[in-house]
Amino acid sequence: MTIGQIIKMIEQATGKAAHIVPETEEAHMSPFGIPTSWTMDTAKAQAEGFSFRSVQEWLPELVHEIASIHRI
Repeated sequence: MTIGQIIKMIEQATGKAAHIVPETEEAHMSPFGIPTSWTMDTAKAQAEGFSFRSVQEWLPELVHEIASIHRI
């Protein structure tokens, strides 16, 4: 899931458009503001018996729940 997809999901749940700026001051930089995409490999955890649900399975519901709780 891309950051763009997550932003769109939040916009739809809140009914508000995101305010996205291409650059910001160093003090406000996100640790996730990296120039390339990255993923987390869960193969070792799965090999040890852990199971993972797809982010598409649980994130939309969480976003809607948070938006409704906070009436964003």
